Amino acid sequence: NSALIQTDAKGAVTISAHDRAVVRLGASTTVAIHDVTDARTGEAYDPTLTFYHGKLWVQGFFSDSMPALTVGTEAGKLTMYSGSVSLVQSAEGEPVDVRVWNRRASILHNGEDVTLFAGDRVSLIENRRAVVQKLPDGRFDDEWMKKNLQRDAVHQREVADIQRQRLAQQAGVLPTSSLYGIKRLAEEVDVLLTIGSQARTEKRL
Repeated sequence: NSALIQTDAKGAVTISAHDRAVVRLGASTTVAIHDVTDARTGEAYDPTLTFYHGKLWVQGFFSDSMPALTVGTEAGKLTMYSGSVSLVQSAEGEPVDVRVWNRRASILHNGEDVTLFAGDRVSLIENRRAVVQKLPDGRFDDEWMKKNLQRDAVHQREVADIQRQRLAQQAGVLPTSSLYGIKRLAEEVDVLLTIGSQARTEKRL
């Protein structure tokens, strides 16, 4: 079952998907949330949410080996792992403006895969080829963008704390324990001895 969420001309909504992602709706925005559980795998619940119009900001905390969050639009599907992406569509039928603010995102548009990196933007129009462009110099002048980038920093710290606490609980040694320093040292040694950059990144996460 999907949940339709709408904001009015002065409204805003923030949705936290565990420690996996944060979704923020600006004013006059409509989305449908399909599934944000940890159990979602494969194509069974693809996309995670559908963006109809308005302003949408998505901050992801996924690694390349984890299931990604996907956003469906009428002009294509956006897939993200880690980083921050904004989607703006003034009304249904209008182009979807996608901007990557941090890390990367992938878009499936008219059967073609397009990868965007931080500082890239693309305007998605149905049945028209996606052309990647660089963000303009004044890209941070928009107040909504600036606020979301500030909130990203706060959420990133909160998620990092949640993930650290979860790892400590799984290991059975909490930060308040006198043995916590030894545990952290052992973890650092374990990471250093791990072969392969991706394996090391996964252990750090």
